[in-house]
Amino acid sequence: MKRLTSDEVKKIYQENISEKTKDYDITHYCYYPIVIEDKDDIYFSKKWGINSEGELIYNFKKNWFVNLKMYEENKSFCKGIYSK
Repeated sequence: MKRLTSDEVKKIYQENISEKTKDYDITHYCYYPIVIEDKDDIYFSKKWGINSEGELIYNFKKNWFVNLKMYEENKSFCKGIYSK
């Protein structure tokens, strides 16, 4: 698996948007599988989206998200976002 930059995550999202939604200030869900690594654990998401604030929401029930600007600046709790 490859560690993705925030620009690569945004590109994957744009190329793979699916179902329309208005949840969490996103316009579409993306069903492209990604892995989120933080300091304590690893999470797998098959349904995610990016809102207008630049947050990648990867668990809608728990409102878990990664601020992509902070991620790119290495200021995020997120150590890595990975995909094939």
